[in-house]
Amino acid sequence: MTPATDREAWWSARRRTYNIILVISCVTSAVLVFVVWAVFEDRLPCLEINGFSILAGLVVASIGILAANGCYLLGPLSERFVRPRNPRIFRRVVFGAGVAFSMLLIFFPVAGNLTAAYLRLPCTDEFGKVHNAKEIPPAMQRY
Repeated sequence: MTPATDREAWWSARRRTYNIILVISCVTSAVLVFVVWAVFEDRLPCLEINGFSILAGLVVASIGILAANGCYLLGPLSERFVRPRNPRIFRRVVFGAGVAFSMLLIFFPVAGNLTAAYLRLPCTDEFGKVHNAKEIPPAMQRY
């Protein structure tokens, strides 16, 4: 087996795993956004979940998965240009870095909304009205 064939075979064999990870992560992220919205509704006055936002989220996730698959090609391409001494370790590191970067992007909405809820950040709605998060009554505060 030539190095080029070996490289293509290794990356091709892991593409399905990568896509499964992406799809499961997108679904998990969507569920977590719903959970954050339900738990911190008073602290996130501008977070609106309706039919349109769900449909838009599906479209954005689909485009993101397509873009991620385009970026997946950077793995074998980087191996071709870097020509590592130990391709096995290089492949694992590059694959892991790609998955980690994808997870960072996929779970950014969850982390961003949690941060906004925790810090009680103000927000501006589509009509230009500024909303402040409601204060939590002292009896309901745990800390």
